[in-house]
Amino acid sequence: MRLIAVVGFLLAVPVWAQYGYPQYPQYPQAGYETRKTAPGSSPMPAFTGKVSSVDSKKLTLESESSNLMEFNRTRKTEYYDGKDKLKANAIKSGDRVTVETRKAPDGTLDAVIVRLDRKPAKRDQ
Repeated sequence: MRLIAVVGFLLAVPVWAQYGYPQYPQYPQAGYETRKTAPGSSPMPAFTGKVSSVDSKKLTLESESSNLMEFNRTRKTEYYDGKDKLKANAIKSGDRVTVETRKAPDGTLDAVIVRLDRKPAKRDQ
């Protein structure tokens, strides 16, 4: 009886090998090799505007269309003026900045990089 079970199992193995593991669409099989970019290398959303208010936890920007946008300041937020790194207290109300963001777990936006924008040169018309 055991011999029949072993022979039956050995005959069934090639049939199982033809089908492989089931592929479910809700579980994508995209590995690192199939991605277009390396993980974490996608560009971060950036917002530009005038600093409306700034405190130890929040940075509020006023966009050109007078919309207020609020960003969380974390201990990992970095501040730059061109290539020069700035301290957090160098950003004042009224400065024009660009904020590169990342979505926080609670759905708000964290400021990752804050870049101080220089005033654009006036063009001759």
